[in-house]
Formats: sequence, structure tokens, C-alpha cells
Amino acid sequence: MEKIVLSGNYFCAANRRFVAVGVNWVPSRQAMQWPYEWDPASIEADFSAMAQLGINFIRFDLVWGWFETRPGQYNEAAFRQFDYLVGLAHKYNIYLNPAFFIGGEVGDAYWDVPWRNGRHPHSDPEMLHLEANHVAEFGRRYKAEAAILAWDLTDEPPFWIVGDSTTDPMASNWTRLLCHSLRAEDPEHLIVCGNAAQEIGRGPFRIDNIKTWVDFSSVHPYPIYEPFLYNEPLLSTRLTYAAAFETKLTQGAGKPVLMQEFGATSSMYSPERQGKYYRTMMYSALGAGSQGFIAWCATDAHPTIQFDRAPYKRDPHETQFGITDFERKPRPNGLEMLSIRQVMDQLDLAGVEPAKEEAAILVPHEWAYGSDYTQYNFPADTAYQYSPGNILNEHTDQEANARIQQAWLSAYILCRQAGLLAGFPRELDKEWQGRKLVLTPSPLTNTGGYQLYVPFWQHVLPWVAGGGSLYASLSAMSALSLPFVVDLFGVSLEDRLPWRGEITLEFTRPFAGISKGEKFTFQAREGLLYTGARLQIEGAQVLAIDQDGNPAFVTFETGQGRTALCAYPIEMMLGVTPNALEEETNYWKIYRALKTWAGVRSPYTVTAPQVEVGLLSSSQRDYVVLVNHSASPKEGRVAVTGNARKILKVEHLTPAGRKAISPQATGFEYHLEGFSGTVFEVIK
Repeated sequence: MEKIVLSGNYFCAANRRFVAVGVNWVPSRQAMQWPYEWDPASIEADFSAMAQLGINFIRFDLVWGWFETRPGQYNEAAFRQFDYLVGLAHKYNIYLNPAFFIGGEVGDAYWDVPWRNGRHPHSDPEMLHLEANHVAEFGRRYKAEAAILAWDLTDEPPFWIVGDSTTDPMASNWTRLLCHSLRAEDPEHLIVCGNAAQEIGRGPFRIDNIKTWVDFSSVHPYPIYEPFLYNEPLLSTRLTYAAAFETKLTQGAGKPVLMQEFGATSSMYSPERQGKYYRTMMYSALGAGSQGFIAWCATDAHPTIQFDRAPYKRDPHETQFGITDFERKPRPNGLEMLSIRQVMDQLDLAGVEPAKEEAAILVPHEWAYGSDYTQYNFPADTAYQYSPGNILNEHTDQEANARIQQAWLSAYILCRQAGLLAGFPRELDKEWQGRKLVLTPSPLTNTGGYQLYVPFWQHVLPWVAGGGSLYASLSAMSALSLPFVVDLFGVSLEDRLPWRGEITLEFTRPFAGISKGEKFTFQAREGLLYTGARLQIEGAQVLAIDQDGNPAFVTFETGQGRTALCAYPIEMMLGVTPNALEEETNYWKIYRALKTWAGVRSPYTVTAPQVEVGLLSSSQRDYVVLVNHSASPKEGRVAVTGNARKILKVEHLTPAGRKAISPQATGFEYHLEGFSGTVFEVIK
């Protein structure tokens, strides 16, 4: 085995980039007691079964209390077991991602050390000292071991036993200390911190807080556990977009992203539906630029051994997440892992990177970094007794964060349904200025919560005047300061509109593919957040009115650019409306019109909004990733447009191998089963 390095967005071994296809390993019979109930033959059988399903990466936990039985005292028997696992990795050509300090592994469990004595593992000085020494011990022993792809600082921090008291500074300090200690002994292995839902939950270990010290980031998309965002069946548009959405949101901080856990349990969903879900999630994540797909988990729990033991006894959903059953027989999701590995092995990723995003969904600076006194423009030589009164943090912002996530998810899916490649650059980064279309859906324009800084609307004006396109949506809680709102949008805010439970936008003029008279109906929850803003027209062109005849959607030109403004928080409304983004709805047409209006020409497009088009690109070749997020089969043409070069050759990459496609000058044909994905290689 060759030592792994990062090459651009991807892992690389022996100068060849690859995509990780893996699982989290928890043995069927021993579960988290495997170090204490050591069974080498059974463990090797697990490795053999994983290898037969194409697995090239496994993540597993180093049970802290077993390796360090007393503070600073290390158990050589535990290291001999680890050496055995390393030997199996070499034998079966499977890379390892060991996790040091177990957080909430297997449901609600926390695998503690008996000598912690109530001390906070993220902040207590002695605990920090011991944890730093612990990772250094592994670095010293295994710094030359090629089978280790990356060290994982821990599984899903903050540890739930101290989750309510872990702050952003604690997370940053903990990560920095452990990374420095580990790299002092082992400067070559990659490091990740196994985050789960830290971005969508705005937890203290979100990538913006720790990106300086880790080499890549991780996401663990489990939409079945996040009903505030994902309120439909497993096989639905919103849930099957979860992996791509969380990947893109995390990528916005500037680090490569690995889908380090994902999955669904057959104790809640049929194995057949699980298989389709895994297939759709993996291809969608691939198109978003994920480094790999690591399922939770390798095998089901053994019913006669583990069902009566903690933690499974208390958590029925945890018993059957396996890509194999408890006898190591492949489930449909396991066969999907094998299929995608067979496709991934055909990719030549030399020089290939995720395609440049065409649209930016802005992330407020204080959502990413919290209160930042460097941005408040106090003189550096003057001490002001100023303390912000509305600062939100990971313990007080659940409602504000939920609203912004609902709007972001809706906006992201609408972009993808409209054929827009969208990402999440941070507000103060200059990266968004390189996009043709910037999207600021409510609540980014609201008072309170997480909103863009007031000067943003001033600073964005020259960018628009230079040819950019800006879209914003409002609510009755929105506040945009004069004169910028008039200069940007050709309106001022006059008042709140009356609340209505159902909102209808009717276009009174055609707009970039939307016909005159076309209507869009939205369901609104009660409250000002879901109420519109009354616009005073001061030069803008009214394109749509609401059910009461009020201006609802306007456009305005300034310099060489243009702006569009919606008087209602339509993205947030869609975010709380079940089934709002399914096949029969037409909301995507608004974003397709924004794309056309902004002059965005994508290299590859399809007409079906249910088919997501992802793109991985280099100067020589493109990988066009198509994903069907609906139950019905889709077929049609991939149109070659925009800046795509003349096609020299197209091949369809299937699990059985490559299939030559006969392209015409303007594109090539595709066919997708319901909830599925596929890859085409285009040689330019």
C-alpha cells in the first residue's frame, strides 16, 4: 500500500487520485466490545466480506479506555490488536481511518474512560494534556504506516455528555492542541475531525472554526434525524439532496469534504428503498465534489447476541444499518456500494476538480465565525465598552439557524432543479464576486437572527454595476437601509403586508421563460417571518403581483448589472412545506428564469428538473454526473452548451465497464431509472 496524500480535492496514492468507497466498521457479534471480546477469525471474515463489496476504506473507533487504561498508561495488548487490523488492511488493500476519542458512537452511547471523574474533555487542562499525549503516542508508533489514510480526532464532537457546555473557543482550542501534538510526532498523515451535522446545526466544531488545523472536512448526512429540514419520506427530493447540500455548505469554508457517514436503517425502511437511497445519495455527493462515500455501517447487529445489550437494547433503529446482514450477506445498499466502486475505478481524476460554481448562496460572516470585533470598525487605539446584545451562539440560535437552513436548502435544490451549480461562499470572502449570480434568500435580509452585514448592500453595488446579477427575497422582518435599497433594487420598503395563509405570485409580464399569467402558490406559516414586505416602487419594473395586487417580484437595472427582488420569503416558505419540491411542483421555474436572466450558460444541461447535473472537470475531460431525484424513469438529451469544447468522445461508465456513446455536436442521450445516478466521461 502507498501512503495517502491530498491532491487537489481528492485522495491520492502512488500519483493516482481516487474516490473512497467505504464503511464504518462495528462488528456484528462483538459490536463496541470488540477489543474486549477479541475474535481475530471473525474480524478477518468481516474484512473479507467488506473487500468483496469493493470497500477500500474503513473507519473505526479506538476505544479510548482500552488503549489507555489509566492516565498515561498504555495497554500493549490493545496496540497488538491494532497491529492485527493494520495487517488485515494490507492483506485486503483497505485503507484505515481510526478515530481516537469516541463521541456518540452507536446511537446515544458515550464510551467514556473510567478515570475522567467528571472533567470536561474539551476544556479541562489535565484532560487536554492527556488527550494530546494520547494522539502523540499513536503518531509516534505509526507515523510510517501507509495503511492509515487519515487520523480522525474523534467521532461526532462535541461529546454529548458535555455538548451543552462546549463552546466555539473550546472546539477550536481542542482541535488545534490535538493537531499540533499529533503532527509533532507524525507530520505526514492526514487529519480529519469526524463531524456530524455541525454545519446544519451550527455546532462548535463546524468547519469554519477548525479548518486551520485539519486537512479535510467531513459530513455525516442523516436527514432521517433532522425533521426541521427534511420532512418527507426517505425517497424524496429533499432527502436525496441532503448529501450534496451538506457537502456544498461545508465546502464553502475552503476544505475538501468527505461524506464520512451516511445511511438508513432497515428497521425503519425496506432494504430495496435503502438501496435506491444510497445510490442517489452517493451520485449526488459525487457530483457535488465529495471525496468519497463511507456508509454507516458494515453489518447489522447480531439479533441473539446484541439486541439484548446496550446500546442496541435502547436503540432499535441502530440495529440494522448494515450494508450486509448480521451473517455478512450483502443487502441492496451493499450491492450499490460495490456498483459505485466499479464505476469509481474507471475515473481518471488527474487534474480533475469540482466544476466552478455559477451561483453563490451567501453565508453571513457571523453565522460562520460568531461575533467578530475586528469587523465593528472601532479605532484600534480606543477601548470601547461595547458588547453586542443580540449575539447568537450554538446554544441560543436554534430557531434562527433552523430558518436560515430551511431557506438555504430550498435555494440549493431550486438551483439544482434549474441547472445551476451553486455553492455557499462566506460573506467576507471575495470568492462570490467571481460568480455571475448571487442569491440572498430571506432571512439573510432580516433583522435579528443571522443576516448579512449592513455594509454588504453598499459593497455589492459596484459588483452589480459591473455586470453582476443579484437576487434577494424579503419578509415583513426585513430591513434594507436607504439609499442602498433604492440604488440596488429600485424600491424602498413601505410597510408590512397583511399575513395570508396562502400566497400567490402571478406574473403580469413574461420573465425569462415564465409566461405572462403564470402563477406560483406558496403556503405560509403564521407570523411576520412568513409575511411579505410592502414595496414602494422607485424605478423597478414589476413582473409579478400577489393575490391582493401588491408588487411581489420586481427587477431593476443598474450599470451593466441587474437585480431581482421578491417581496415574500418564498425559500423559507418552501422549507417548511412538506412535498414542496417534489416532481409535480413548478417552483424551480423561478430559479431557471433567474439563471437565464443572469446570463448563466452551463456547459451541460438537461430539460428535466428532477435530474441533477453534476460536473467534475479538467482541461482534457469532463465527468458529467446525472442523478434522478424522482421515482419515475427519466430519459432525454444532455445538451452541450456554454463553454464546453467540441466533444471528441463520450463514454458511459457503468459497473460492467465503459460503453461508447455516439454524440452529436450538440450533446448525447441519457436514460435513468427512478432514484439513480450515472456518470459520463466526455473527452474534449
